[in-house]
Amino acid sequence: MAVQQDLVFALVVVLRLGVPLFIPRFPLPALLASLVVDGIDQTIFQWFDVTSVLGEYQNYDKALDVYYLVIAYTATMRNWHDDVAFRIGRLLWYWRLVGTVAFEFSGWGPLLLIFPNTFEYFVIAYEAIRTRWRPTRLSDRQLIALAAAIWVIVKLPQETWIHVLHLDVTDESAAHPVLAVLVLATLVAVVVAVVGVARRRVPPPDWRFAVDVDAHQARKRPDNRPEGGGTLLRTTAEKAALTSMVVVIFGHILPSTAGAGALALGVCVVVALNAGVTELLEWRRLVPLSVVARFALEVVINAMIFEALVLLRGAVVVDRLTALFLLVLLSLVITLYDHFRAVSYGIAVDPPGASTTTSVSTAC
Repeated sequence: MAVQQDLVFALVVVLRLGVPLFIPRFPLPALLASLVVDGIDQTIFQWFDVTSVLGEYQNYDKALDVYYLVIAYTATMRNWHDDVAFRIGRLLWYWRLVGTVAFEFSGWGPLLLIFPNTFEYFVIAYEAIRTRWRPTRLSDRQLIALAAAIWVIVKLPQETWIHVLHLDVTDESAAHPVLAVLVLATLVAVVVAVVGVARRRVPPPDWRFAVDVDAHQARKRPDNRPEGGGTLLRTTAEKAALTSMVVVIFGHILPSTAGAGALALGVCVVVALNAGVTELLEWRRLVPLSVVARFALEVVINAMIFEALVLLRGAVVVDRLTALFLLVLLSLVITLYDHFRAVSYGIAVDPPGASTTTSVSTAC
């Protein structure tokens, strides 16, 4: 039985770690798939009694939510050419990330009502529009209205249901089947009505349905030229803040004797040293253009930095397995941030006829 529990747990974790890797190229289906796996994994764990393997579900769930959302955030650097849309998305992302860190330390559920995960649904809505229309058609006012509607109409009720009332859809449906059917029918009717009204008001589509973001925008070759001092400082500061919060959240589910402060400090040191090494390599034109090759390079750089810190005795106190996971996680986030930021600055190659090439690089 224990072997079966371990296998089920491993398969679910592999899905939750693997599916989000498709978000940069296929954001809509990959985000929806991540959302589905996130929604059913607790039920699967209950069926196979995986609680003994898992431990605290909420910490595990929030950490893996942050994992796929940080990939979604870096993907907006690659894919979004509207400066206002990008800035709204970035604000929503960091608002949620700060709230998640606060929740991990306090365990107070209403914090997630104050810091709702509006970013996720904002990205889904933006990418759903892109499947048929050029999203840069949306005005600044429409983008703000979209984010506000998701925040108030979708996320506040959902966060209240889960983190304030502590209710579960499966349990409540089983306890009140008639009410569940009525609620579901009402939701379907509302969706059908909204779609019907929208179909009469939306403009003609710009292209055929497509979920590949590269189908309707110019592919770009990354521009890995060295950055100016001010820009390098800003991007390094954001990477340090981003990665330290992500690692601290994962620190709650990984075996480690290091406190949150030690983890955050260690990550900031690694990010700063990594930025210096990467900048030197960019000056020498030694940074590869492929994201996979760049990830391999980042793993090597960060592994060397990890070992150097270990030699400083007590700089970061984690076991080898935890250190290996954090090495891969840290290298992945740094790779996606740096590579997609370089793509946003890059030179268009093989542009399709329907693309738009307004750059978002000034927002990154």
